[in-house]
Amino acid sequence: MSAVAASLRLEDLAVDPYPHLAELRSEGAAVWAPNLDMWVVTGYDDAVSVLRDPERFTNDSPKSLIQATFGRQMLSVEGEEQRRYKQACLAPFTGKASREVWQPRVDRLCVELLEAAERAAACGAVEVDLMADYAAPIALETMGIVVGLPFGDLPRVRAWCEVFARSLANFEGDAELHRTGQEAAAAMREYLAEKLDEQRSAGGAEGGTLIEVLSDTGGTLARSEALANLLIVLFGGIETTESMIGNALHYLLSEPGLLAATLDSRNEGETAFLAAVEDVMEESLRYDPAVQTLTRHATAPVRIGGAEIAAGETVQCMVGGANRDPAVFEDPERFKPGRANVRKHLAFGLGNHFCLGAQLARAETRSALRMLLERWPRVEFDRLASLPPYGHEFRKPGRLVARSGPQRKKELAVG
Repeated sequence: MSAVAASLRLEDLAVDPYPHLAELRSEGAAVWAPNLDMWVVTGYDDAVSVLRDPERFTNDSPKSLIQATFGRQMLSVEGEEQRRYKQACLAPFTGKASREVWQPRVDRLCVELLEAAERAAACGAVEVDLMADYAAPIALETMGIVVGLPFGDLPRVRAWCEVFARSLANFEGDAELHRTGQEAAAAMREYLAEKLDEQRSAGGAEGGTLIEVLSDTGGTLARSEALANLLIVLFGGIETTESMIGNALHYLLSEPGLLAATLDSRNEGETAFLAAVEDVMEESLRYDPAVQTLTRHATAPVRIGGAEIAAGETVQCMVGGANRDPAVFEDPERFKPGRANVRKHLAFGLGNHFCLGAQLARAETRSALRMLLERWPRVEFDRLASLPPYGHEFRKPGRLVARSGPQRKKELAVG
């Protein structure tokens, strides 16, 4: 066992995981980390081989933190059960729905949040924490719309999700974190049951929100199954999308010359500007993914490279390590928008557990970047007042302080 693996701690991965992951990648395809009680896979091809092999590397395990918190749902089962759950929830998250139904609403939401900051500044220079006042409400309110929840209930939903995030990052097995996670899940399940029953009483599905879709009495999920999948979809869409938006904003605003180059792309027309925004978003997903790990459990004794892994042991695919594998991504430690193979990143997973909400998360992040730059082209990043991305499981900036000069009084078209 290498010294790096022997001493690896969660705190090391939370602050700056990438030097540690690069060293582990050089040690072998799978390396045992005793402090984490799991095998760590950091190479791209090795991670892909694990994620594409649910028969040998499963999500369905008593050791699964996701299953322990939310029960059996699309992220903690395999096979036909998993496909049935995912298919039942798919309609609001297709690429078509994300682009045509939800993105215009997200555009308006972004503008409303920026306008609120302008009003608070009383026509002077605007200062805002783009995490607390922009990324977080975009993710929370969008999922409220897509799932079909009243706006006034969202602060309570957000509080539950914050508990879930701590529970799902509980690799050390803290009993109190586990207990509070289960209690929050029970409370949120009861809340969602009321909403589901209300929708069923109102006449079932109209084909729009997730609760409308799942309330259809002719649907394929039992009530308990619908609730478990509502829980995981709602949590995932809030926590990980907030992180994705925040990370993209952090690199857009803090990388030397990148903000200016992205703004300058507007001189080449709308298509060029949208392409520049897309490039920043995808490179952020590769460079510093919001979800750092994809956990699997060996169903039988198996080899990964030279490592002998016993049945039941945990195999942790480190997304951040795979996304910076120099065998796949040239000059991987450099933030380089526009790289040709950027969409090979594993930020949304791979195989049967590829993220259900990937297209919606992209739509939200695309809107967040575009609307900020269109409305505040003079935006400036306060690096000293901000906090960089942090977290060993869910990774996002703690604070993103930005300023913009006095705003022109005109309406912004968001169509």
